[in-house]
Amino acid sequence: MNLFRKTKILCAGHPMLRSKAQPVDLAKLKSKEFQDIVTKMKQAISKSGVIGMAAPQVGHSVRLIAVNLTDKVLLKEKRVEKLMPTTFFVNPQLKVLKQEYQKEYEFCESIPSYSGIVSRATRVYLTAFDLDGNKVEGQYTGFMARVLQHEVDHLEGIVFVDKMEPTSLRHDKYVGEFEMHMK
Repeated sequence: MNLFRKTKILCAGHPMLRSKAQPVDLAKLKSKEFQDIVTKMKQAISKSGVIGMAAPQVGHSVRLIAVNLTDKVLLKEKRVEKLMPTTFFVNPQLKVLKQEYQKEYEFCESIPSYSGIVSRATRVYLTAFDLDGNKVEGQYTGFMARVLQHEVDHLEGIVFVDKMEPTSLRHDKYVGEFEMHMK
């Protein structure tokens, strides 16, 4: 069965994106059903080139996210020090470590061609499991903290437009014009 052809990223309006995802039973991490979700996410990431993805975006209401930080130009621009090839986090939980926030434009493949300014914590602590069921935890700052918060929001049925500054929504084709008018 070719999952790649069937892997589509759900867009805003689909009820799956507004539902709270269910915890993953760690005893089922090696099951065909769970591995199919992982494969679909990997294929969607590869096809779209996104930096993050949550299982609900490919039609599965489970608490699974992936981060793919491999674009060296983006990493340099966002001051991310090391590459993170596609890495999965099962049942992720975030804790804000410092009540310091930064506003920045965010985009999402579930709301294609649009972006908006979202305020996010600059420092978070992640607790999760890897695909083998091992506990992983660590502190993340800056852009990586933003990406994790964005993806975990998807698991709560939240999309970036729910948190963005109300007048900041912009379409990609008007980015240059929007910047000129905002000065």
